[in-house]
Amino acid sequence: MLTLNPKHKVAEGIAPPKKEHAFDLGSEILQDIVECKARTWIEGNKVPSTKMNNCAEALIYFYATPDTYWKRFLVERSERKTNGETLLSYFICTPSHMTPSDVEFWELDGVTGDTFKHLPDSRKGYT
Repeated sequence: MLTLNPKHKVAEGIAPPKKEHAFDLGSEILQDIVECKARTWIEGNKVPSTKMNNCAEALIYFYATPDTYWKRFLVERSERKTNGETLLSYFICTPSHMTPSDVEFWELDGVTGDTFKHLPDSRKGYT
């Protein structure tokens, strides 16, 4: 069984001195960190731009974390009513040029509790 601890701290940074950042979940033994977000489309199916900036900030923390860690970004599923696009799919394609290659993107279905991994797509990066 995989056991992750809440508010797991990792020393990270692009330049010394390194500072600790608390990820939502993690394990030093497993070298595993997870950042979790619950975001939804704004009324009228608009992008929640401020919240998207917060998600982009999480990617910077992943980038500054040692390569030895398994890095997962977990987002609660939110579908756009007009076309079914998920907010995570939108987010992944938007800053794809700023996304570290070792970050895995996962979606959580808040109703069933199921999780889904977004796999690389050669045209857009991820789907």
